[in-house]
This record gives sequence, structure tokens and C-alpha cells, in this order.
Amino acid sequence: PTPAEVDAFRADKSPDAYERVVDRLLKSPRYGERMAQRWLDGARYADTNGYQTDGDRVMWRWRDWVIDAFNDNMPFDRFTIEQIAGDMLPKATLDQKIATGFNRNHRGNSEGGVIPEEYAVEYVVDRVDTTSTVWLGLTAGCARCHDHKYDPISQREFYQLFAYFNNVPERGKAIKYGNSPPYIKSPTRDQAVELADLRTDFSLKTLRFLNLLEYDSTAQQRWEKTVDPLARADGWYERGLLTHLPLVEPAKKAPANNTLLVHPLRPESNRAVRIFDGDTYFDAGDVGAFGFFDKFTLAAWIHPQGKGGGTIVSRMGDTDRADGYNFALTGGKIHVHLVKRWLDDAIRVETEQPLAPDRWHHVLMSYDGSRLAAGVQVHVNGQRAKLKVNLDDLNQSFNTKEPFRVGAGGGKDNRFVGGITDVRIYDHVVTSADAATLANLDPIERLVRIEPARRTPVQENKLYAHFLARHAPAELRKAHEEMLTARAAVVRFDETIPTTMVMEEMPTPRATHLLLRGEYDKKGVKVLPGVPSAFAPLPKGAPNNRLGFAKWLVAPDNPLTSRVAVNRHWQMLFGAGIVRSVEDFGAQGDWPSHPELLDWLAVEYSSPSPSGGEGPGVRGRAAWDTKRLLKQIVTSATYRQAARVTPALLQKDPDNRLLARGPRFRLSADMIRDQALFASGLLVEQVGG
Repeated sequence: PTPAEVDAFRADKSPDAYERVVDRLLKSPRYGERMAQRWLDGARYADTNGYQTDGDRVMWRWRDWVIDAFNDNMPFDRFTIEQIAGDMLPKATLDQKIATGFNRNHRGNSEGGVIPEEYAVEYVVDRVDTTSTVWLGLTAGCARCHDHKYDPISQREFYQLFAYFNNVPERGKAIKYGNSPPYIKSPTRDQAVELADLRTDFSLKTLRFLNLLEYDSTAQQRWEKTVDPLARADGWYERGLLTHLPLVEPAKKAPANNTLLVHPLRPESNRAVRIFDGDTYFDAGDVGAFGFFDKFTLAAWIHPQGKGGGTIVSRMGDTDRADGYNFALTGGKIHVHLVKRWLDDAIRVETEQPLAPDRWHHVLMSYDGSRLAAGVQVHVNGQRAKLKVNLDDLNQSFNTKEPFRVGAGGGKDNRFVGGITDVRIYDHVVTSADAATLANLDPIERLVRIEPARRTPVQENKLYAHFLARHAPAELRKAHEEMLTARAAVVRFDETIPTTMVMEEMPTPRATHLLLRGEYDKKGVKVLPGVPSAFAPLPKGAPNNRLGFAKWLVAPDNPLTSRVAVNRHWQMLFGAGIVRSVEDFGAQGDWPSHPELLDWLAVEYSSPSPSGGEGPGVRGRAAWDTKRLLKQIVTSATYRQAARVTPALLQKDPDNRLLARGPRFRLSADMIRDQALFASGLLVEQVGG
């Protein structure tokens, strides 16, 4: 307390002065932070992965949810259900999904030599162990390898609990930098408001553009009548275009295969495409510098010669299995490689169907920054190609200082043989519609001569986009540009929104087996989800899944949850729990110093009182009211005793287990740090968010 707060309390002579201080502190936003500190410790919270290089991850949105839940005095039963299975509640809200981060706080191993199946098991074991410890005060993890030596939990029952948490679609190998799936976008309140404003602005600008388009509906028709049939009008697709490499030169001497001479988009010109013979390549310098969080698209026209092919474009060393990225034609199929280490830290995909040799093809690849193979797309001649995934294990960024090369990258044996022209680099993921338009060979002057009813959708899109970009009336063109700018603002802001890892159920539950001696690869009998037989069964009507298990934890006939929760609060206030071994209520744990008090507090905490139970006209007490429980304890005569100790008391009760005096504390390391910052004026208060 500050000196002013102490003076104010001393000056208040009213009989409820102490109680008013308690109420003020319980309403403080710092109350939620104080309570969350202990909860986060139990939940093994961290914003890093915990193994080896300890790469960053983002879980602070779950931390903030915990703080808000305590400040809002969320009933502990709801607090439990949302953290264990909020994603499975009907019409689950964003906050309820964020809450499930409790069981994604475990360490994640991203080491190169990790066996994913082994660590997938370790993560589920961690969930069982942590959940059992925090809510039930049980050392359930002792039954992983054999029946529990002391408590009534068999090895089979451990794996029945295991089955509740075994349906998360995650890989055992974590992503080193950033969150590992499943995760969700989790905007703060301020971000949600700003994003809604940006979306509204985009909607209004879209409406204005459409209204102008409808108002002047014949503008494109009028323009089409003015197009000179002898004038060339290609190269219109420029939005987000970072680099364009035409790779054409004056025609001199036709090569042996003269089909490589002419540009596919300019067959009547006197310009020839760049020919690559397997030795030469084009160095474009420092362009296309992308990493694994970047969205980008690479496109080109290629003409593989015979059985040739090779690297089309790359930002990769010109040695075998170098790191970086390349877009290549190998064995007739298009390959995309995003590589940090070739064998265990990369995305490598290829198209299922080969390309025909000795003809022009438009090829395009895009990557959405997700670090997943599913984020890679390939379009061949405007059509999205089916991909075969050869490796989907990208952990680190593939950015490199190598230059952007056309016709080389990945080894001299991989240099391109054939023609490459019209290379384009975009700073976003090009849509399938735009990919088809880029691959369309029809010149604008030919398209305008096709009757509108006979144009294909691709032809219509190409003509329409060219008109809007270059020839629409000024007001319409401006409205179109403003609409696109507003849409880009939504996308940019959305990319700044943090994600948080959450629980999620697989559509088909994963089979769970008893693991012999707890080893991941020693599968025994198959087991179904279930709670230990020493306890009451699931509540009537509850599903036998993670949501049913969450409801079982706070069911009225569960003997442990309320006692464990009360005991933790008692430990926070008195320095030691009524059961000193707060994480072990089993046979090897300490016997409670005041068992009847623990029972009474647990019932008081978890049970509502009837209406009027606390005085005439007063509403009944709600169940699982944490602030009420804390106020009940700290306003008690036991808590308000002085901490002074006499020699006699010290001899009879050195550890104060009989509570004949008030508790004495040492500040935690976190509190010492914050107190030092506060005293020096360096503690920064976060406002909003």
C-alpha cells in the first residue's frame, strides 16, 4: 500500500473500514493479475516453447482471458468448463475458445531429431497430469507406466483420462518460432473495434464503387468500341507487382527449335524470349526476399525443351540441396521447395500431373505465410493443380542472402533448359481468378471483338480488369482504387492480430491405446474415455468426451475439485494450505490440519444458498463465487490476527499449523521485481487492450 492508502485506512474510524478496504481491493484490476499469477504457474504458462532454442510463441491472449475472468468473478465451475472444453460448448464464442489455451501451454519440442509420435504422446500425458494436479490434487501421472502405487488409479484408467485429451489435431514436432496448430486469430477488444471499423469502411467503399458502376453501366461498352485493333495492350496486371522481368531481347538468330523464338504473348513482334541452355542463368539481384511469414506469388511463362526443365526461378544457393526457395520443373512436374534444411525443415510439394514438353505453359506458385504445405498453391495454365506433399515440416525461415535467379538455383544439374519469359513477383497470394487471367493469351484488342455473350469468364475478367485499371472514367477508376485500398487495409490489419493456441476436436476421434510401460510405440489394448472408478461417474446426460469430463470436474458429487480449489486459495492467504501438499490429496499427501474446516469451506464455495439465506430480502448466495470466498476468509478473525509469536507458541506450533497467530510471508520473486519497479517509478501500467 502507498503511504496515502495507509493514512486513509488509519483515519477511517467506521466499524466496516476493514471490510471496505477488502471490497476496494477485490474490485481493483490488479486483483485479476494477482490471482492469475498463481493460476498461470499451475498452467505452466509461457510465451516460449521450453525446449532447446526455446523459440517464441504467443499465448498472452489466454493469460489476459484468465485475468479478465478473475476480475469479472467468473464462477469457478464455468471457469473450469471453458478452460477444459470451451471449444465444445454450443455456439462457442471467441473468448470460450481462447480459454482452452490452458491445455496448450505445455512445452513444445521443435528439435530437428524429434520423433513426432513420441512427443504427441508426451503432450497428452502433460494434459492429463496438469489437469489432474490443478483440479483434483492427484498425481495421476504416476499411473502412466503401471497402476498407481498408492492411490486408486489403474494404468488403464490413466489412459481412459488420456483419451479425453487425445483428439487434438496437432503434430508432435512443434513449430520453433510462432504458434503450432491448432490456433485461432484472437483480437483484443480494441483490435476487434478497429477491425470492424476497417471492414465497415471497405463495405461502404465497395457499395460506392458498385453504385457508380451501375450508374454508368455502359462505360465499358463505350470504351470497347474505341479500342484500336492494331494496338497492343498487355501488361495490365500490376497491383502488388514487386518485380517484372520480361526476359525478351531483339530477335537475331533463331535457335534449332524456332518455337522458342517468339514470346507467347507477342508472337507477331520481333522480340525473342530468353533461352536457357543448362549452363546460363539470369541474376536479378536482391528481389523476392521472402521468409516463412511472408505471402508471395511467383509466375512465369516457360517452354521446356525436350525432356529438359530445371529451376525456373529461385532465391537459393546454386548448390545441391541449398536453403532458400525455388520453383522448378523436374521430371516433367512442377516442384515448390521452401527450405531451411532439405530433409527435416522444409516444405516440398510437387504437382501430380506432368507438363507436356516443347510447348508454352504459364506456371504460377503462391505461398500464404502459414508455414504449412496447405498454404502452397500451384496453377498451371490458369488451372489449380493437385499437389503431392513430399515434406510438410517447416520450422525456421527460408530467407537467404542469395540473389534472385532465373534458370538456376539448387545445383548446376538443376539449371533450366528451354525458354523462360514474363517472370512476375507479387507481394500477395494471387487468386485463382487472377491466375487464370494471367495465363490467358488473348490480347485485349482481340477480346473486344468477341461478342460479350460468347466470351468465357476468363476472357470477361481480363477485359473487365484491364478496363478498370486503365480506361474507366476517372471517378469510377478512383472509386475502384479506393475500394481495393480499403480491402488491403483490412488484410494488413488482420495480419497484425495475435493468434493463440487452442484445443480443437478432430472430426473422427483418434484411437487411444494403453501404452506398455508408458512408451509411445508399445501399444496395448484399446481404451475408451472414462473417469476412475473410485469416483462418481459422469453427470447424467453428460457426453463421454472432453466436455463431459469438464462438467464432471465440477459436478456436485465430485469430492475433490472444490476442496483443492479452496486449499489453494488458503495457501495463497496463509502461506500454507490446510492440506500442506496442495498438489497431492492422495495417500502420500499431508493430512489436513483442519479437515472439518476444509470440508465446510468447500461446501460453502461450491453450493448455492437458498434465496434469502443471508438475511431478509437478500438474494441467495451463488455457487463457486471466488471473491466471496476470499472475502469470507480475509475478514475472519483467524486471518486478521497479528503475526507476532511468543516463545511458548513457537515451541508448541513452530509452523503455525494450528493458526494461533497471523501468517508471515516472503514476497515472491515476481512481487519483489514489481515492487522495485513501482518504488522507482518505472512500473508501466497498461491501459486498455
